[in-house]
Amino acid sequence: MSIHRSTKSHYGRTLLIVFSFLSMLFVASISHAYANTVNINDQSGVLDSNKVRSDAAHLPVSVLIYTTKTFTGDQNELNNDARNHLYGTNTVDIAIDTAQRHLSIQSGSQVKLSDGQASNAVDAFKNSFHNGDYTGATIAAIDSVHDALTNGSSSGGMTPVGAVVGVLLATIFLVCLVFFIISAVRNRRRGGPPMGGGRRGGNQQWNNSNNVYHPYPVYTPPPTTNTGGGFSGGGGFGGGAGGSF
Repeated sequence: MSIHRSTKSHYGRTLLIVFSFLSMLFVASISHAYANTVNINDQSGVLDSNKVRSDAAHLPVSVLIYTTKTFTGDQNELNNDARNHLYGTNTVDIAIDTAQRHLSIQSGSQVKLSDGQASNAVDAFKNSFHNGDYTGATIAAIDSVHDALTNGSSSGGMTPVGAVVGVLLATIFLVCLVFFIISAVRNRRRGGPPMGGGRRGGNQQWNNSNNVYHPYPVYTPPPTTNTGGGFSGGGGFGGGAGGSF
């Protein structure tokens, strides 16, 4: 009876550990989804901030959008100002000078946006400006950046079908993991060799002839050399472009 209770208690702890692990994964994924922020500073008062924010929230990076009617520099100075306003390497900055009608779109080093793609976003703004539609033009620029960063895929989030598939896959994974753990525990209680290649306790090997373990040397792999590289490096700026509208 005590062995039965102990087994049930062990299974309960195992399920609790698995459930906690999956919960942490879920929380981490949700936290990542909401880690990207949208900041809007409409000094000129020309944007419908709610519409712009709703559209920019679909971007896979953080976004800073600001308008100014007091900027006195030229296009190059606006570009530099937009870069200086980047508050992270995973940020896109859209700066709009409504006084001189200059636009600058700049990105951090971890944003996979090229100069050409930023230039396309500038053109999208110009084509949608229609002599005063700042909101529509800004949304067009955001959509262009989104298409560049996601290869044109939809930004509406997970579909119901995708959610169902995700839940089914997670359930299958959980069931398989639980059965594997139960089988391993039962196998160990029967005194047989542990699952997974006949190893137990790290530096030991199972010997079926006399049911004992024998230590054996640990293999130490040779050192490896990291030759990888990321997009645009770890710091500095990514792609950017500017223009008049």
